[in-house]
Amino acid sequence: MIVINNTSAVDAVTINSLVDNVHGDLNGQGDCSVPQVILPAQSYTYLFNVYVTGDVNQAETDVIAPR
Repeated sequence: MIVINNTSAVDAVTINSLVDNVHGDLNGQGDCSVPQVILPAQSYTYLFNVYVTGDVNQAETDVIAPR
């Protein structure tokens, strides 16, 4: 689950794209849908699932960048 918080008390934030460093463009993956407008002091939550293969002792670290 991914949660993006708008910590502003007055300004809305528009997210036009969400890109993951491993899985690429997240729009349409799981229930992710952009653009999204996040009102002041609100959040946008979405979920996407991926199948990860490899060594059981290997970790995958993802960095998701809203733009």
